[in-house]
Amino acid sequence: MVFLTSLAFAQSKKNFEGTILFSFEVSGGGQEMEMAKAFMPTGYVFKIKGENSRMSIQGGMMAAMMGDVVVNAAKDQVYMVNDANKSAMLMPKEEGKAADEAGKYDVQKGADKRSIAGFSCEHYVVKSKEGELLAEYWVTDEIAIKAPKGKSSASSPIGQSGSYGISGFPLRVQMSQMGMLITMEAKEVKKEKLANSLFEVPKDYTLSDFNPAMFQMGGDE
Repeated sequence: MVFLTSLAFAQSKKNFEGTILFSFEVSGGGQEMEMAKAFMPTGYVFKIKGENSRMSIQGGMMAAMMGDVVVNAAKDQVYMVNDANKSAMLMPKEEGKAADEAGKYDVQKGADKRSIAGFSCEHYVVKSKEGELLAEYWVTDEIAIKAPKGKSSASSPIGQSGSYGISGFPLRVQMSQMGMLITMEAKEVKKEKLANSLFEVPKDYTLSDFNPAMFQMGGDE
């Protein structure tokens, strides 16, 4: 999940509650990557309330395969929830690596300031210590979130706090992976009250442990 593992959110004073719609675009990669692109989404919908979040995938084969990714910070758990068949999988916990990753990158403030979804954004360029361009971020300090503190933070879209030491909330991310240029950008930001039930697994859903074999291409095991 490119989006979950790439964004570097930072904690701020006030907490956002509402929905953010991101577009997801992929270009390049050559003919050999065309099949992979069919699995990729066209967008993401994030619902955020306090330390909790729910990510819904839009478009692509991945949307039907995965369902929603739900982070329940109070329980320190991450679920993959499929409302269509009333099932959920408990994701394995991963420790955040922000402290380990700090200092491994060169982060510079860029000149490409822009307004995204009505918010003023600063530009940051992330390169490896060898000078390779890894990613570009456009972040705003007008949206603040509360990052989870437990192990669930490693899988949370709001939990990669301080990975690159960038302060603010990313509304646009651009990076290269496997020869493809991947761009994610916020198209709508809506502040609204969200029900706590969005971040819970309903009692009548079947709950099981995560099975990675279900997401392997070309095989049932």
